[in-house]
Formats: sequence, C-alpha cells, structure tokens
Amino acid sequence: MKITKQDLGDKIITTMTHDDGTVDELVFTPSSGARNRYLLNGKSCTGVTTILNKEAKPQVTEWAIKLAYQDCIGKNDEQIKKIIETKDWASKKTSGSAMSIGTEAHSWVEDYAKAIIKGLPTPNLPEDKQLHQILQPFVDWCNGKVPMSTKKNSHDKNSIAVAGEVKFFQSEMSVVHKELFYAGTYDCLVEVDGKKYIMDFKTSSGIYGRSYFYQCAAYLAAWQKMGYDIDIAGTMVVRCGKEGNDLEVAASYTQEKDFKAFKALYCVYKMGDVDFEIEI
Repeated sequence: MKITKQDLGDKIITTMTHDDGTVDELVFTPSSGARNRYLLNGKSCTGVTTILNKEAKPQVTEWAIKLAYQDCIGKNDEQIKKIIETKDWASKKTSGSAMSIGTEAHSWVEDYAKAIIKGLPTPNLPEDKQLHQILQPFVDWCNGKVPMSTKKNSHDKNSIAVAGEVKFFQSEMSVVHKELFYAGTYDCLVEVDGKKYIMDFKTSSGIYGRSYFYQCAAYLAAWQKMGYDIDIAGTMVVRCGKEGNDLEVAASYTQEKDFKAFKALYCVYKMGDVDFEIEI
C-alpha cells in the first residue's frame, strides 16, 4: 500500500492506494464539528476521543465539584441560584482557558517535530511566560537533558525520565480503522533510545488511569490496519503540566490489552451493536 499525506492548512487529506489499485481517502478537518471531523470516502468516522468519553472519569467530577464549591464562597443564595439556572459553571470557564493554552502548546510541539523531521531549525520557545514554562521541560527531555522537575506516577517502572536521544519520524498523522470505522490523529512517531513509539502530548495535571494509553493503542491499531510495517515497541505519553516546569513521560508495552479496553468502550459507544467478541 502507498500512503500519501497532503496538508491543505484547513484540512489534511490522507490517500491510501492499495495494491489492487483501489483508493481510500481520509479527510481530517480540525475545525469541523465532531460528526464531520473525519471523513473516509465521504462517510463520517467516529473519533477516537469520542469513544473514550464513554469511560467514567471520577477525578474530573471531583475537580468540578471542588471548583464549584470555591466559586460559591462569598456568594449569596440569589447569585448561586443564577449560576445553577444559567449553568455558568466554574469548571466550564476554567476548562475553556485550559483548552486554549493546551491547543497553543500542541501547535508548538507540532511545529517543533516537523522542523526536526525536515531538518530545519527548530522554533524558538514562545515568549508567553506560561507557554515557555510548559514547553521548556519538553525541549530539555528531547535533547537528553535532565528536566527541571519530574513528576512521579503509577507508571514509574515504565517512566523514561531522561532520554538519551529522541528522533521524530512523523507528526500529526491521521489514521483510520476501516473495520471499526473510527479515526484519529496522533501527535508523533518517535524513537527513544532505539525503540519506536506512537506518542501523544498532553498538558493535563497528571496521567490518571490508562485512558491515554487506550487512546494511543487505538491509534496504533488503526496505523497497523493501514499497512504500516514499522516495528513499534509501545505507546508513549509525554505530559507537560500547565503550571510549568512539570514533565512526565510514561511508556506502555501492553498495547494489545489497551486496545481490548478501547474496544470495550467502543462496544459501549455502539450500545452493544458490534460484530465482534472481546476476549476476557
């Protein structure tokens, strides 16, 4: 199979020419609504993150409750009643701001990776102080330097705190699983210390559970279905917290199990209307 990628700015077109001469076209339009963000031969594909939203996230609920409580301190009954009636939740305002800074950080990482792949000078770190502090540890890690701080988590045994060398091979690659008809875009294909990984970049406050690894496993499964034959050791999450100077790099080597978990969520998303069984 021959796979070509065309970046038109507002959309990315991935063309897959099969050995029998048939052609599939995947169109990714980032600014489009969820329903038409990914189109395979003109038909809408479900996004990976849409499927992952079926997983319960109690830590998000707890975070929202905490913000709501803090927002209500000092307010009278009428003010609190108005918040409830208008659904002007503190978490909604905070998440909107977080999404904006996260999008900017993602965009810079994309430019950084593409520059390295093309052999061009890498972009300077943003002048914005918050973005600079978010991204500096990432650059240090890529260059094999000790980060300014490393956050420990439950994936310590697979943590890659300091890399000897990070090589970038692909950036912002759209993939599609024709059988399950889902699609998504992973951030990078990287090589760290001689091993290749499907990598996703996050700006959350931590790596909670295995949801991020389910996401990467779904990308990897689709990537393999498309015919790529590069040997992939595992999946990787690189997280830089929005408070800055906070780096967490974790790798997973259980992508088959993680993909099973993703398929279970896919089954929930489809309300059981699937033609496969999940082995327990």
